[in-house]
Amino acid sequence: MKIKISSMVFYIFFISIFFLGTSTVQANGIVINFSNSVPNKEIEIKGVFSDGNVIPNPGTLLPSPGKIVNSGATMGAAPDGRGLPEWVEFRWKEWFYPGEEYPKEFEARKIWKKNIQEMSRTLPIKSERIVVRNRVPVYVIEKLSRARLTPVEGEDLSLWLNFRWYPDGIRFYWKLKSGCCDLKEEGGDVID
Repeated sequence: MKIKISSMVFYIFFISIFFLGTSTVQANGIVINFSNSVPNKEIEIKGVFSDGNVIPNPGTLLPSPGKIVNSGATMGAAPDGRGLPEWVEFRWKEWFYPGEEYPKEFEARKIWKKNIQEMSRTLPIKSERIVVRNRVPVYVIEKLSRARLTPVEGEDLSLWLNFRWYPDGIRFYWKLKSGCCDLKEEGGDVID
């Protein structure tokens, strides 16, 4: 029962608060991806926190079944070498998707809006905290740090942190990439 929102992809290259003072280990380039595998639900993210700090909100995630890992919202982070957070906590609501169409008639829209507002008040806010720093091996972060300090031509390393919603909660996995497509290493939860 919500207005349909097309799939959003954000490219934000300077997120200052996300990795502020969270680790002594330095990182080269970090990319964060948020996606949704909950069937027939859109995820409306209400808040994102990292080690107690509010961080940019990726917005609403439409369902994208399968192993499409770069769907949803993507952000660049920590271009200045800040470290990984110890944890990231998400708060969200789950709406039915697709919702009812937005009515064309004025009176019907007033009723529709009232119904949406009522539903918004009654939907529970879910919450989950994901451990990040202890799940990415130190040697991976050290590779990123070395790449930043002494760049090697043709080896543009980046660490992708992926948070994917499932009916049973959020799964976290990471990928170390060179350039856009050369996968070096990966780990974390199983994505199916």
